[in-house]
Amino acid sequence: MLDSAAILSIISNGVFVGTTAYFVKRWMDKTDAASAKTAADLQEAVKAHQRESQAIRCQFEEGLDKIYDQLRIANGRTSKIEGELMKVEAVCAERHGNGK
Repeated sequence: MLDSAAILSIISNGVFVGTTAYFVKRWMDKTDAASAKTAADLQEAVKAHQRESQAIRCQFEEGLDKIYDQLRIANGRTSKIEGELMKVEAVCAERHGNGK
Protein backbone atom coordinates (compact mmCIF):
# COMPACT_ATOMS: atom_id res chain seq x y z
CA MET A 1 0.00 0.00 0.00
CA LEU A 2 2.86 2.36 0.78
CA ASP A 3 4.42 1.73 -2.58
CA SER A 4 1.19 2.51 -4.44
CA ALA A 5 0.70 5.70 -2.36
CA ALA A 6 4.24 6.84 -3.19
CA ILE A 7 3.71 6.10 -6.88
CA LEU A 8 0.35 7.92 -6.82
CA SER A 9 1.99 10.89 -5.09
CA ILE A 10 4.80 11.01 -7.65
CA ILE A 11 2.31 10.83 -10.52
CA SER A 12 0.03 13.51 -9.03
CA ASN A 13 3.04 15.77 -8.36
CA GLY A 14 4.22 15.22 -11.93
CA VAL A 15 0.78 16.15 -13.28
CA PHE A 16 0.71 19.22 -11.02
CA VAL A 17 4.18 20.33 -12.14
CA GLY A 18 3.32 19.69 -15.79
CA THR A 19 0.05 21.63 -15.55
CA THR A 20 1.76 24.48 -13.74
CA ALA A 21 4.54 24.56 -16.32
CA TYR A 22 1.95 24.65 -19.13
CA PHE A 23 0.08 27.60 -17.61
CA VAL A 24 3.29 29.46 -16.75
CA LYS A 25 4.52 29.02 -20.33
CA ARG A 26 1.16 30.18 -21.67
CA TRP A 27 1.27 33.25 -19.40
CA MET A 28 4.85 34.01 -20.48
CA ASP A 29 3.91 33.73 -24.16
CA LYS A 30 1.03 36.18 -23.66
CA THR A 31 3.33 38.54 -21.76
CA ASP A 32 5.95 38.33 -24.52
CA ALA A 33 3.31 39.02 -27.16
CA ALA A 34 2.02 41.99 -25.19
CA SER A 35 5.53 43.34 -24.65
CA ALA A 36 6.33 42.89 -28.35
CA LYS A 37 3.19 44.84 -29.22
CA THR A 38 4.12 47.50 -26.69
CA ALA A 39 7.64 47.69 -28.14
CA ALA A 40 6.21 48.09 -31.65
CA ASP A 41 3.85 50.80 -30.39
CA LEU A 42 6.73 52.59 -28.70
CA GLN A 43 8.85 52.42 -31.84
CA GLU A 44 6.00 53.88 -33.86
CA ALA A 45 5.50 56.63 -31.27
CA VAL A 46 9.21 57.48 -31.41
CA LYS A 47 9.12 57.64 -35.21
CA ALA A 48 6.03 59.87 -35.09
CA HIS A 49 7.76 62.13 -32.59
CA GLN A 50 10.84 62.32 -34.82
CA ARG A 51 8.68 63.29 -37.81
CA GLU A 52 6.91 65.93 -35.72
CA SER A 53 10.24 67.30 -34.44
CA GLN A 54 11.56 67.42 -38.00
CA ALA A 55 8.50 69.38 -39.14
CA ILE A 56 8.85 71.85 -36.25
CA ARG A 57 12.56 72.29 -37.01
CA CYS A 58 11.79 72.99 -40.67
CA GLN A 59 9.19 75.61 -39.68
CA PHE A 60 11.69 77.17 -37.29
CA GLU A 61 14.38 77.31 -39.99
CA GLU A 62 11.93 78.86 -42.46
CA GLY A 63 11.07 81.50 -39.87
CA LEU A 64 14.76 82.23 -39.31
CA ASP A 65 15.31 82.51 -43.06
CA LYS A 66 12.48 85.04 -43.31
CA ILE A 67 13.91 87.05 -40.41
CA TYR A 68 17.35 86.98 -42.03
CA ASP A 69 15.91 88.22 -45.33
CA GLN A 70 14.11 91.09 -43.57
CA LEU A 71 17.25 91.95 -41.60
CA ARG A 72 19.31 92.03 -44.79
CA ILE A 73 16.78 94.41 -46.40
CA ALA A 74 16.74 96.58 -43.28
CA ASN A 75 20.55 96.71 -43.19
CA GLY A 76 20.57 97.80 -46.82
CA ARG A 77 18.13 100.60 -46.07
CA THR A 78 20.15 101.62 -43.01
CA SER A 79 23.36 101.82 -45.00
CA LYS A 80 21.64 104.03 -47.60
CA ILE A 81 20.36 106.30 -44.82
CA GLU A 82 23.80 106.43 -43.20
CA GLY A 83 25.41 107.26 -46.54
CA GLU A 84 22.97 110.12 -47.11
CA LEU A 85 23.46 111.30 -43.52
CA MET A 86 27.21 111.41 -44.03
CA LYS A 87 26.65 113.55 -47.14
CA VAL A 88 24.40 115.89 -45.17
CA GLU A 89 27.00 116.16 -42.37
CA ALA A 90 29.70 116.91 -44.92
CA VAL A 91 27.59 119.61 -46.56
CA CYS A 92 26.73 121.14 -43.16
CA ALA A 93 30.37 121.10 -42.14
CA GLU A 94 31.32 122.78 -45.40
CA ARG A 95 28.64 125.44 -45.00
CA HIS A 96 29.35 126.21 -41.41
CA GLY A 97 33.10 126.00 -41.50
CA ASN A 98 33.63 122.60 -39.85
CA GLY A 99 31.40 123.43 -36.89
CA LYS A 100 33.39 126.55 -35.83
